[in-house]
Amino acid sequence: MALDPQFQLPPDAAERALPARLFFVARPNAPTGNAYPLEKMHRLCREFPGIVWIDEAYADFATDNCLDFVREHENVVVSRTLSKSYSLAGIRLGFALARPELIREMLKVKDSYNVNMLTQLLAVAALEDQAYMIETTRRVRNTRDRVRTRLEGLGFDVLPSAANFLFARPPIPAAAFFHALREHGILVRYFPGERTGDRVRITIGLEQEMDAFLTAAQIIVRG
Repeated sequence: MALDPQFQLPPDAAERALPARLFFVARPNAPTGNAYPLEKMHRLCREFPGIVWIDEAYADFATDNCLDFVREHENVVVSRTLSKSYSLAGIRLGFALARPELIREMLKVKDSYNVNMLTQLLAVAALEDQAYMIETTRRVRNTRDRVRTRLEGLGFDVLPSAANFLFARPPIPAAAFFHALREHGILVRYFPGERTGDRVRITIGLEQEMDAFLTAAQIIVRG
C-alpha cells in the first residue's frame, strides 16, 4: 500500500527546517506508525547542517532502526525508551546514544539529579534480558498484523505500521467510532484535526483485549 504523501518525509525536509539548528524526527512515527526509509533518513542527516535527533521509542517493533547512524553521521542523536518494548512505562526511563562530543554538550544542560538507583538497576536488568524483549515484540507484531487484517475486512483503511499501534480510518466518521467504542468500555486515541481527524490510533494489547476491540468494532460499523 502506498503511503499518503502527507505522512511521508518531504525530500526537501532539511531545507524546510532552516534556520533551525535541531531537527527532531520520530521513526517510527506517532500516531501514523510509519517508518521513513533509511535512505531518506541518511539524506536528511547529510543535508541538515545542525543536529538530527531521531526518536526511536517504537523501533523494536520495526524491521530496522537508525542506531548505526550514530557511527556514520557526526550530527545524530538516537533516543530510546524502556516504556514500550520492555514493558516498563512505570519507571519513566529514556536514554540517548550519540558521539562523545554531543553527549558532553547534553550533559551541560542535564538536571543536577541523576536517574535514581532503583530505576537504573531495573533498566540494566531489562536491557540484559533481550529474550523477553524479543518475544514481547514478536507477539505484538503478530497481533498487530492479525488486527490489521480483521479491520481491513470490516472496511477500515489501515496504514502500514512499524510500531505497537495501528492508525486506521473507520468506514464511519472517526469521532463517532471513537465515542461508540467508549460506550463498549474500550479506549483508543483520537486526534481531531485536518490531517488526523478521520482516523483513530489503536494500541495493540493482549490477544483477549484485541478480540474484545474487534467484536465491538464489528458491532459498531455493521450494526
